[in-house]
Amino acid sequence: MLVGTLAVTMGAVILSAPIGVGTAILLNFYAPRWLAHLFRRMIGILAGIPSVVFGLWGIAVILPIIAELSPLG
Repeated sequence: MLVGTLAVTMGAVILSAPIGVGTAILLNFYAPRWLAHLFRRMIGILAGIPSVVFGLWGIAVILPIIAELSPLG
């Protein structure tokens, strides 16, 4: 279980770190002020939502979609 947890964690970091750094660079250096302000507000709202809520949403919404699209389901 420990190895599986570490593998999933590393996979999430590998996928999310470039997106996060790229978004930060975009917002700080390239985006217009109004767009950067809008994105910062949206990120602040998302940061205020507990991770358990995202997990429950994933189980209730994403999992049935994946099961429906899966060739095994």
